Amino acid sequence: MAELKSLVPRMVRRGYGTPQPFSGLYHYSSRKRNFGKRFTALKTQDLRGQCGGAKVIGLEDSVVEVCGRLYEPTDTSGGACEAPAECIGGYARTVYTVRHLLEQQKDKNAVYFNAGDSFQGTLWYNVGRWNVTSEFLNLLPADAMTLGNHEFDHGIDGVVPFLESLESPMLVANIDASNEPTMVGKYKPSMILERNGRKIGVIGVILETTYDLANTGKLIFRNESDAILEEAAKLKAQGVNIIIVLSHCGYDVDKIIAQRTGSVVDVIVGSHSHTFLFTGDNPPGPDKPRGDYPTIIDHNSGRKVLIVQAGAYTKYVGNITVYFNNEGNVIDFEGAPLYMGNEVPEDSRVLQAMAPWKDYIDMRGKAVIGESQVDLLTNTCDSEECNLGNFFCDALVNAFQGIKPNRRSWSDAAISLVNNRALKSSLHKGNITYSQMIAMAPFENTLIAFDLPGEKLKEALELSVRDMDLSKGINRSYIFLQVSGLKITYDLQQPINQRVVGLKVRCADCRRPRYEAFDGSKPYRIVTSNFLQNGGNGYVMFRDYGTNLKSYSRDIDALVQYTQEYSPITTGIEERIQFV
Repeated sequence: MAELKSLVPRMVRRGYGTPQPFSGLYHYSSRKRNFGKRFTALKTQDLRGQCGGAKVIGLEDSVVEVCGRLYEPTDTSGGACEAPAECIGGYARTVYTVRHLLEQQKDKNAVYFNAGDSFQGTLWYNVGRWNVTSEFLNLLPADAMTLGNHEFDHGIDGVVPFLESLESPMLVANIDASNEPTMVGKYKPSMILERNGRKIGVIGVILETTYDLANTGKLIFRNESDAILEEAAKLKAQGVNIIIVLSHCGYDVDKIIAQRTGSVVDVIVGSHSHTFLFTGDNPPGPDKPRGDYPTIIDHNSGRKVLIVQAGAYTKYVGNITVYFNNEGNVIDFEGAPLYMGNEVPEDSRVLQAMAPWKDYIDMRGKAVIGESQVDLLTNTCDSEECNLGNFFCDALVNAFQGIKPNRRSWSDAAISLVNNRALKSSLHKGNITYSQMIAMAPFENTLIAFDLPGEKLKEALELSVRDMDLSKGINRSYIFLQVSGLKITYDLQQPINQRVVGLKVRCADCRRPRYEAFDGSKPYRIVTSNFLQNGGNGYVMFRDYGTNLKSYSRDIDALVQYTQEYSPITTGIEERIQFV
């Protein structure tokens, strides 16, 4: 803040005018600013991360993220928090805080934003889907929202009724829905908010590569910066000189957007990357800041762009006040994320709205489906073989084991693949409940078995490690595949697309499973999720070269069935993936 404060006298001398205080922005993922007078803005924390409140707060994202989203304080299993003294976060605390800030700043032009990812998290979403999500969001409608990638986890059919039921304006400037007619008219590229006689332009954008992350049908995603510049020109023509971008693109992309659009954009309220920002030595919660709050980007026009983001999982509410002069230039700012600790009260209306859902969801969630004698962990699933990935993939093969194409075969598909981001939380030693299983595998993807040419299977395995670069210290990849029915040896010192140096394949057309030498000229039958089979995460070879497709039920059904049949689970590391 000191850096920008020091600019105030210089800006005034340059004729920018006397700064008018607005109050601020509130958000639980990022925040906004104020205008004209002091302007209070609220932005929601990445709602996909709106974890109902982790029982333990120092957890990795993939664990906390699936806790409880916007509906209730939860523990790491996704159930209701049984030890209130240890619960933090949760939508009830978020709503209480935002209502309180809005009331506090009612004379200072406050605004409240939601930067997307309102879907997914726990059994609450898996049972209630868009119905429960929109019901709770409508208890405190945001001034504007944008879409996140998780809103497309159940395809276009899953997001359209959500958009139709929302009371908040949905803004996305870089989606072309002309090939998906049911999406047409369900969102706008931008809007103008008026506060204290000032026009505030708000533009929404989603990550350009969302088609690689979710089931987006025939939607076309444009470059984020190009769409922002086009929309900003339209807003400027209507007398707008303050522009806020709601971005579900991630912190690194937001910095690129700021460099490209800083001639017209003032503040970017970010999400997607779950980034906690804070300025100073004593952050309010357990998270280590990745950068300053706000992060200031110097544009070559001489203007400053402020980037804000307040982590995820409803652990924080973003709160920033930005001062603008009459020309719409940022003069100063103040504020910091607010930590949603246990001492923060919960909104009574949210708790009351939860009551009709809770008994049924508790009954479903607490049902024990089996036991594990080992911890099934996610922490290395993006870099090496992990036993949770082995468990998941074995369950997929097991689902097709009873479907035998001939008397000689032991299974219809002896190979399975899963992207590591499908594994959202660990399963720990002890009883496994349905709620814990759905927290680990929340997407409910349909299982697809298909034939794939051997050369294309190897191409997919090469893609799995393409982004790893040991010379730069990069030994992880968000598209890394976990497997069953394969024994792979990688050499990351080799050039890209030449890193698979050993490969054996489990036979399917045999009476007893055994591993055989890989043959690139023959087809192999594989089972995976409809997300991957449709080309998700860049695995377009599954979509383009897969034949003889056969669908099963959902992955969660296969996991429950496998756990019930093979409990207690003892899955370990079995040298399916090795590195030299």
